[in-house]
Amino acid sequence: EEQPDRSLRDPCGFEEALAVFRDSEENVILALLDPWDELSRPVFLRYLREALFHARGSGKAIILIGRDWTIPLEVQADIFLCDLRLPRRQELEEYVRSLCVIYSERLAGKVEIDTNTLPDLARACTGLTLEETKSIVALSLVRFKAIGSESIRMAIREKRQIVRRGGILDYE
Repeated sequence: EEQPDRSLRDPCGFEEALAVFRDSEENVILALLDPWDELSRPVFLRYLREALFHARGSGKAIILIGRDWTIPLEVQADIFLCDLRLPRRQELEEYVRSLCVIYSERLAGKVEIDTNTLPDLARACTGLTLEETKSIVALSLVRFKAIGSESIRMAIREKRQIVRRGGILDYE
């Protein structure tokens, strides 16, 4: 019922976040979003090492969130990696269906949704995150005022762009 402390709720600097984490008497989960620049500096890496030591057995946890990062040797033993899998086609189809329900209610009479094309749209979005899929559905509604066969073609084009942005793969 109580309002949480500002420092536990709002974004703040790396050093401040670790200090609040360390000083908290309660079980706390600290999420560090893309802390890679800070952790490239020895002083901040030291702060993280101390916080990890402090967290051990205390009911506290630190979660490092981001992509493409090399874990410094100093903290490798204290870090557990968790690769999040991409949604499966069935999950994508359920997600696309739920988005279509939401959008059709919000935009009643302004958009057309062909529910027969939803499995194919989900198949076209396979390999993308839910956020990327949501963007494709929204973009289709903006461009075409509909979800239909043109949405599938657009999804494939957008998927090609997303893959190419990574610079490692090419979409054929």
